[in-house]
Amino acid sequence: MITLYHTKGRLDAVLTQEGKVLDSYNGEMVGVIFKLAKAYPSSFLLWCDSSLKDHLDVSQITGSLVHKNIMLSCAVLDKQYLPEAIHYVEESPFLKINRKVKYPTWQMHAHAGAVHAQVINQCDLKDFQNESFEYALNSVAKCCQSQGLFCYQLPLFNKALEIVKEQASNAQLYRFVKQHYKSQWVYFLFVSQLLFDKKFTLSGLLSSINTSKKKVDFVPAQLELSNNKISASVDVIIPTMGRAKYLYDVLKDFSKQTHLPEKIIIVEQNPEPESKTALDFITKETWPFIIEHSFIHHTGACNARNIALAATTADWVFFADDDNRFDTEVIQNALKALQQYDSQVLTTSYLQKNEKKKYTIPKQWTTFG
Repeated sequence: MITLYHTKGRLDAVLTQEGKVLDSYNGEMVGVIFKLAKAYPSSFLLWCDSSLKDHLDVSQITGSLVHKNIMLSCAVLDKQYLPEAIHYVEESPFLKINRKVKYPTWQMHAHAGAVHAQVINQCDLKDFQNESFEYALNSVAKCCQSQGLFCYQLPLFNKALEIVKEQASNAQLYRFVKQHYKSQWVYFLFVSQLLFDKKFTLSGLLSSINTSKKKVDFVPAQLELSNNKISASVDVIIPTMGRAKYLYDVLKDFSKQTHLPEKIIIVEQNPEPESKTALDFITKETWPFIIEHSFIHHTGACNARNIALAATTADWVFFADDDNRFDTEVIQNALKALQQYDSQVLTTSYLQKNEKKKYTIPKQWTTFG
């Protein structure tokens, strides 16, 4: 770990993990961090505002650096570097941050944070050297997150701490949008600010016209799934309605899993008051797991899932549909990936017949499925 202390984006000091001062580095943080990444390609680079040095708990940061494909930051204040108007163009859940927990977001802070040198080394200094340090951090994260960089905000500092917070100007906001989104979004931003904020930001719009889209071809480090047996328990929840034949196949697939679920909770729905269950095979056959079956006359998959969730007792919950088909290692590989990436949620790629896999790398997803 190489630690950089700075004031307003200008380097104050560089220290090795052993505490040795590297006094040959100086100048703006953007240039320094690129030089250090080349000099120490196998190290994590940690930055911290010098005024927060005494409040920095390095162990909290290093505890979250479970693999090389991680970039994280810690903020003192609620406000992000980019103004709230960025909400007009960004539709992911990466903007509305829960600051009480570790939260996925590409929004970075210069207050403190860390990234592996291999991430910086895949970026070109000339694309960032004219930017402020905080702008560059946000830009790297925004470019690379969709390509497999896991970006997080950590709740590290007490909000009562006093620090000068850099805020992007209107021109920087428009430049950021032009560089990281489709070109038409700068015009949508301009109209939105005019209509909803009563702000005439023509100068910002015009300043971005000749700005080119920023591109980083990021290739995440390969992470091998552990061969160790995972002992975590899994419950499966399945809402179903009128698809007994398909559900039977689903249960058969689960019965062949290399990591068997402890319990499968099925909520069967039929709106007819006098109707009866169509799932006789639940009791007529022997299954290698517990099956809890509810039969209700109120329809709705979300309601059914909520009923099933209330009955779960395992470490993990697997959301399944009543027509899914699985290979034998789906649960095992899911648990290994959750462990490998230190994640609490995993969304699987579920291809339909004749559908080709479009995304081949694990990455932070914008929706839950």
